[in-house]
Amino acid sequence: MAIKNIYLCGASDCAPDPAYSGQSWHEILASKLSDQYQFHNLSIEGSSNFLIRLQIDHALKNKADAIIINFTSSVRTEISIDSKKDQRPLLERFYRRHTNDGNATLLSLSRTQATHNECLRKDAQKKLYEYQLDFFDMDVAVQKNFYLIKGALDELTSDSVRFCFSLGGFEHPDYMEIKRTTFHDLLEKFQLYRSKYNLWDYITDWKTRSHNLIRPQVSGPRFHIIDSEITNMLADYYHDWILTVCNL
Repeated sequence: MAIKNIYLCGASDCAPDPAYSGQSWHEILASKLSDQYQFHNLSIEGSSNFLIRLQIDHALKNKADAIIINFTSSVRTEISIDSKKDQRPLLERFYRRHTNDGNATLLSLSRTQATHNECLRKDAQKKLYEYQLDFFDMDVAVQKNFYLIKGALDELTSDSVRFCFSLGGFEHPDYMEIKRTTFHDLLEKFQLYRSKYNLWDYITDWKTRSHNLIRPQVSGPRFHIIDSEITNMLADYYHDWILTVCNL
């Protein structure tokens, strides 16, 4: 029997944290899968929806049998962190905290991380902070991210790949920087493919976060979801989904 290739695309709630190895929902999921499945986690902490789209493109290019996607908030952006010429595909150029990639030339981050990112010099942090403070427009960001998400879902539905997705932080009511709009209604056409669970509903460190440009670092796992009952619930749900769609 041919090996089924399963891909996970997302940001920190889908990315590993070496300091808490084996405790995330996606690592538990991977451990549940038999040898008939190969699990590929493309998720990168701090991913923007553009970077998640690059992950999806990579999964499609590599003939994924099933893709799990968790989108993110509209306040993420991409910046250059090294001016050297880099001919690698865009996805390979982004910094990955869990591998401490010293060859990265691009960084995806939230505007709330402008002043505390180890990839940026203090002067660069100040410039980014001032730019975000003076020129960032939330309405433009939300509209742009809507088009990114819709474009990805349109392509996925036109492909033969099985997939499920969650909007994650996009328009999430608990994320105070995101404005409530009608974009959710416009995505109802993709309801068949939506996950039962939105990972952002289970993030446990909301109360320790400050939603401004100078929020402090949050202690604990960088994948945010630490309740063992919830992590096992998520792992079981996606495990059952994979077994179902891969055997249709």
